[in-house]
Amino acid sequence: MEKNSLKVKKIEKEKERICYICNENIAGESGMISMDFDGLKFTIHKRDIECADCARKAYIEIFEEYRKLVKLKDGEIKVDWEFYVKNLSKDDFLKMTTILELLGILSHESEGNWEISHHGLFLNPNYRFFTRREDALIFSLVECKNVSCEWEIRQIKNVIHKSEALENAKKIVKKSGK
Repeated sequence: MEKNSLKVKKIEKEKERICYICNENIAGESGMISMDFDGLKFTIHKRDIECADCARKAYIEIFEEYRKLVKLKDGEIKVDWEFYVKNLSKDDFLKMTTILELLGILSHESEGNWEISHHGLFLNPNYRFFTRREDALIFSLVECKNVSCEWEIRQIKNVIHKSEALENAKKIVKKSGK
C-alpha cells in the first residue's frame, strides 16, 4: 500500500516540475497549445520541461526572426518564397520550414497535397508537400524555373498507407488461393 502512495506522490511531483527555461512557472505535461502571433493562429508542441509561456516565447522568437517569411493579407497567409529560397542553404531553412508547417502551408502528409517532381524525384522543399496549389506554383517559379529537366506539379490523391496496403494485399492473395 505504501509503495502505491509513493508512486502517486512521484507522479504528482513530476506534474509540478518547475520550468527548465524560466525556473519560475510549473512546466506541466507535454501537449499541444494554441497561440497566435500577428494575427496568425497555430498550434505548437509544449514539452514537459517547459511552461506554456516559455514554449510560446520560443516560437514567437522564431516568428520574429523570420518575420519577412509570412504576412497576413486580407485574412490569408502569404509566403515570401523568394526569401525562403534565398535561405535554403542555411540552417535557417529548418526553422522556416517549421513555421510553414505550423501555419499549415507545408505538410508531411502527401494525400490531397501538392508536389513538384521530375520522374519521381521530389523537388519540394525539405521533403514536405504544399497544402495549397498557389504555393506550389509560386515556389516552382522561384526555385525550379531554371532547372534544365522537365518537371511537373501534381496533387497527390488516393494514398494507400503501408498497413492498409498490406492488409488489402493479404485479402487479394487469400482470395486468389495463393
